[in-house]
Amino acid sequence: STGNNNIISSSTTITMSSSNSNSHTAPSKEEENYITKLRNIGLHPKETPHHTTLPRASILIPIFARNNNIPYILLTQRPQTLSSHPGDVCFPGGRQDPMDNQNDITTALRETLEEVGIQPQHLTPLCRLATIESKNGLCVTPIVALVTPSRQAEP
Repeated sequence: STGNNNIISSSTTITMSSSNSNSHTAPSKEEENYITKLRNIGLHPKETPHHTTLPRASILIPIFARNNNIPYILLTQRPQTLSSHPGDVCFPGGRQDPMDNQNDITTALRETLEEVGIQPQHLTPLCRLATIESKNGLCVTPIVALVTPSRQAEP
C-alpha cells in the first residue's frame, strides 16, 4: 500500500440514497435492487485453477453516494514519488500479508484503511468479482463494498 494516495471519484448513473447527517436514510427501491444484484454475485471465490498458485492481492471497489444521491466509486492516484506505477489511477488495494490469514476480503479492507483511511466498520462487502492476473503475476481479487455512511469516502 502507498499511504498517501490522492482520492478521486467517478460517477455512475444508478441512483442511490445518501445520508448527509447521523440519521439513517432508508434505501430507495432502486438502491435495494442494485445492492441485491451485487450481493447475488456472492462473496465466494471466483478464480481459475491457474490463479490459485499465484501470489495474492486484493482491491476494493468502494461505492458511495453523494451530490443528490448519485453513486460514485472511489479511485486513488498513486504518488509520483513511488518507483512502482507512479501517478497511476487505481482502486485501493495491494498484496496479501500473512496477517490477512489468506482472506481476500481482509486484504482489501486492510489496504483500504492503510491507503485512504476508511475504517472496516464503514465498509460492507457486497460481492467478490472474478480474479484477474496482473502483469506482475499476482492473482488480484476485486471486492465490491458499500461505504456507509457516504461521508466516510469524502476526500
